[in-house]
Amino acid sequence: MGAWLIARGLTGVKVTRAPLPLPLDAARAWQVALGSGFRGMLAGLEESAVERVRTTLTQLLGERKMVELDATSLIGAGLRP
Repeated sequence: MGAWLIARGLTGVKVTRAPLPLPLDAARAWQVALGSGFRGMLAGLEESAVERVRTTLTQLLGERKMVELDATSLIGAGLRP
């Protein structure tokens, strides 16, 4: 990210990593899906198809023992000369 900001002409660039582990269960995973760009994949699907996606997501979370979502972000800042 730092190189990307510098390539856009910023100086004094600083990039900070902001860790954010989120406890994950089926309800939160679905909230993440609906509250992000992933919801675009559901657009135009019939309600029954959306429910199948939700059911499959819940199954996969259990099978893979996923209990946390790494929502770490990078925050970049710099100065325009």
